[in-house]
Amino acid sequence: MSESVHHIFKNEFLYNKDTQDEIELWQQLEEFDSYYNWNRFPIELYGYAPMEVVYGAVPDRHRFKEQIKQAQNKRYMINSSQPFCIAGRKLEDNTTCSPPTAQTAYTDELTAAIPEIS
Repeated sequence: MSESVHHIFKNEFLYNKDTQDEIELWQQLEEFDSYYNWNRFPIELYGYAPMEVVYGAVPDRHRFKEQIKQAQNKRYMINSSQPFCIAGRKLEDNTTCSPPTAQTAYTDELTAAIPEIS
């Protein structure tokens, strides 16, 4: 466990920070302690900070189930109301949709940029 905390301290908190003296290091450690216990939400705690669990919150994997379902339904309604253009598909006005794809445009750019070898 201590290796995990040390890894998080180094990679998430101290990365690109320069400590000049011992007092500043202790201040950074106190900031990290607060961050680690109150502002990090590990996956294992299902949206709770560690100190929330210490003070009685019970991690529940179904905590956000209803919000996720509502977001999925909302996204489906938004997507189904948009006139998406899929190559070869007939649109409402009986025209065929055939937009250039990003892959085609990228391939054309590469072909133009590479000189022919004789």
